[in-house]
Amino acid sequence: MSAADLDDYTKALAYKFLKLTSVPCERWPYFDDAVVPLSSPLSGRTVMLLNPLHIGHRATVWRANLYGPTDLTEEEVLVKHYHPSPDDKMDRDACVREAWAYARLETLQGTLVPKSHGFYYFNLEDSRCFHGHLMEYVHGVPLSRTPGAQKKMSDFLTSLDKIHELGVCHRDLHPNNVIVRQQDGEEHFVFLDFGRAKLIDTNYKRDATIAWYVDDACGAYACLGEMENFHVVVDWIFTEVDKNINKSGPPPRWTRIFFSRWKRDTLRCLRNEDEWNYQARTKGPVDYVMDKKERQW
Repeated sequence: MSAADLDDYTKALAYKFLKLTSVPCERWPYFDDAVVPLSSPLSGRTVMLLNPLHIGHRATVWRANLYGPTDLTEEEVLVKHYHPSPDDKMDRDACVREAWAYARLETLQGTLVPKSHGFYYFNLEDSRCFHGHLMEYVHGVPLSRTPGAQKKMSDFLTSLDKIHELGVCHRDLHPNNVIVRQQDGEEHFVFLDFGRAKLIDTNYKRDATIAWYVDDACGAYACLGEMENFHVVVDWIFTEVDKNINKSGPPPRWTRIFFSRWKRDTLRCLRNEDEWNYQARTKGPVDYVMDKKERQW
């Protein structure tokens, strides 16, 4: 679908009432022929799409209203609408990957990931329908550079490690896919968009279904760069990773995503470039000069 077609398609969906119907469980060969639970507990309810919050290549995320079964009570929700593809493969692949990840992360829903209300066919009056994921609307703010960055960075990586511990590799980490929300007087990181998720299993080679911890390293690094200067980030990461070498106590468990030597060398090389890009993007002051060779790298 071209950018113009996608824009027209998106505009045509705004302020439409959509009926929810169940999506049958998918038998997905990627995970040992496991049945992925595409649960649809709110089947028969109605939603209205209000405005798109993000239009991506694979999906559009909408702010929407969910209406009660017998009255006009409203609940603010998010609808992730997977874009239709000619062979129906790409949107179903992203949908089922996300359903698998949310099933794995059930204990973290409502805290580190949004609470899922299920996966549905969203039916329009003209008989068209699309796959979608209905979830809670999370009120939060983007990652930012604020005082106390080191604690925030540690909390972020600890939160990511909880997702990894349940066997899910995100594989699409970047600042737009993480927000910070206030809950019970504390800040919590919320991870979004699991449409590219894979199973973590370091006993096997990486393939279409298997990932390793290090596959989230560069994405995590980009998120940390929203909280602190990249030079500080790299030095802090290596201090934590090398704790066991320096015999100053065991390193935090999250350091396993940076154990790959290739990833570590990449982070060293990227830190100046990323800081320069960050300052240019935010129009902040560039407080150092990069030499020409580093910038070309």
